[in-house]
Amino acid sequence: MAVHDVTPAHAARCDKIFTLLDDLGVTGFALLVVPDWHGKWPLESHPRFLRDLRRRWEAGAEIFLHGFRHDEAGHRRSLSQRIKVAGRTASS
Repeated sequence: MAVHDVTPAHAARCDKIFTLLDDLGVTGFALLVVPDWHGKWPLESHPRFLRDLRRRWEAGAEIFLHGFRHDEAGHRRSLSQRIKVAGRTASS
């Protein structure tokens, strides 16, 4: 099991997911963390969020890098690339 897009930008959503996992007794899951969501949410600016990530890691969760910014700033896709990924991800 993995929790995608773990970032302070989604802290409220993450809290809901973590509460559900806690209630179910699930501890061995992956956290796919984005350290600076779209260049506007650096982890180091959110110490409570970092403390919670560390607590979850200490309880058995694994932490993985899921793209440093999780955006494509400065990258252009060809038409065929845009067609291939259409509808797979949110636009933001």
